[in-house]
Amino acid sequence: MYKLVVVDDEYNIRDGIVNAVPWKDCNVVVVGEACDGDEGLEVVEKTLPDIIITDINMDNMDGLAFAKHVKERYPWMKVIILSGYDEFEYAKTALQLKVFSYLLKPILPNELIEVVQEVIKEICEDSQIHEKIKSLESEVELNKEIIMEKLLKDLVYGKMRDIVHFQERTSLIDMNIKEGYFACLVFSLDSYYCLVEATSSSAVSTLLGEMRTIIQEEFSTEHVVWSFDDAAGSIVVILQENLGRRSLGIKKVYTSIDKVKEVVKTSLNVSVSVGIGNFYNDMLKLSHSYSEAAKALEFKITAGKGCIIHIDDVALMSPKPFTYPKDKEHAIILGLTHDDEQEIREALGSFFQEIELRACMKDDLRLSVMELFTVLSRKVLDLGLDMHRLYEKDLVDPYKALDRFDTTEEIKNWFTNIILGCIMALRKNRRDDTKSIIRKAQSYLECNYSNDGLSLDVLAEYLYLSPAYFSKLFKKETGKTYMEYLTRLRIQKAKELLKKTNIRINDIGSAVGYSNSQYFITLFKKLTGKTPSDYRERE
Repeated sequence: MYKLVVVDDEYNIRDGIVNAVPWKDCNVVVVGEACDGDEGLEVVEKTLPDIIITDINMDNMDGLAFAKHVKERYPWMKVIILSGYDEFEYAKTALQLKVFSYLLKPILPNELIEVVQEVIKEICEDSQIHEKIKSLESEVELNKEIIMEKLLKDLVYGKMRDIVHFQERTSLIDMNIKEGYFACLVFSLDSYYCLVEATSSSAVSTLLGEMRTIIQEEFSTEHVVWSFDDAAGSIVVILQENLGRRSLGIKKVYTSIDKVKEVVKTSLNVSVSVGIGNFYNDMLKLSHSYSEAAKALEFKITAGKGCIIHIDDVALMSPKPFTYPKDKEHAIILGLTHDDEQEIREALGSFFQEIELRACMKDDLRLSVMELFTVLSRKVLDLGLDMHRLYEKDLVDPYKALDRFDTTEEIKNWFTNIILGCIMALRKNRRDDTKSIIRKAQSYLECNYSNDGLSLDVLAEYLYLSPAYFSKLFKKETGKTYMEYLTRLRIQKAKELLKKTNIRINDIGSAVGYSNSQYFITLFKKLTGKTPSDYRERE
């Protein structure tokens, strides 16, 4: 079973996560819990869990500092951070720490289970890769390409720090790498997620394989070249130039990239963007070149699809220190309050234009969009609409949405469609006859008052309204709070049963929704001035 540790300074939340979630069904066992980061580190050191769920705001050592220590000591552990709406300023640090997921409170058990299942899936994949490499050691001659790719990934991802060890491993598969200059390129398939949705993952995987063939054929005329698939729709290309041929320089690289792009566009009908890292005469510094290429490629968000960006271009593109455009956010909220589509479109356009001017990095854009999304979702909720009920979960998940889009313009269009959809839904809600809603609620209560689990949340969900909005609406129209109304209805039904039947008083309490007979008797006397027994005798 997979081992889980829970760290949260709020006992009720920690206890709920530990005991209210059916972990055994997920093949998970809770091996420890802690109330802050300091205690959490001790528990982690003793239990060595696979998964950690931690709150972000805690005394002594907070969740971010705790996650940082965990990742430094045990980088393979998967950390899930729980946070409230007002804590998105911490998201940037969480991103840098490579936490597995950043979840907003409150979170339902089934939602937490879904995330943990995703963690388990990733752990399984990591474990499978590890086991596969071990098994391949006995079949080196039959699996040279797989072993070579693993070696290259270790080198590029910074997992290989000993050149002697690397050379020993490469010699096993006759991978003779001579001295020279080495650089990394990252080719990224534009609109990757849209292509997957339009075709299939297997079809896009085949397309990426064809791209690798095109890249190999073009670059191998002037360079020693290796390549492998990187994250979602990306290909890492390693180039080597001999020491005596350094004069080829970056110009030749650009020429080859242009040819690759042209062939890919003509034969595969897709476009690619490319990030370029520097050449180094030390193979172990390929991880630096890869990081440079990946960082350069992040600027595609503002440079646009089909771009070629060298790491040296980044200094020219980098703006002044980033600050969130609060004034633009306020203008969007005003447009939402005024119910003015044009005002909203203009305000959103101004917001994203400001983002483009101030922030070229995707992380900056991600944080800005998440903060704006949080503010607007709360504003929409205040107006009586829960956008998470209006849209499918993935559509209004800023993390997933931002991964799907390549440019600021695409993200702006997604955001605009979400907000305008909320406007339409709000208008429809306002057009509905309020009295009809109340009658529907009263009818539901009339039919379900005997259910002891009947709550404001249950009724609000049945009416497709937020609990807060429905509570205000009900009080305004009936003059009573939801609980006052339900209580009086139940007591009235109890009176009728007391007058017309000989049912035991305890059973009458259960029949009108009160499983606790003593509570029923106390409440009955409070509202009628008599106990149920006295009422039955006098009536």
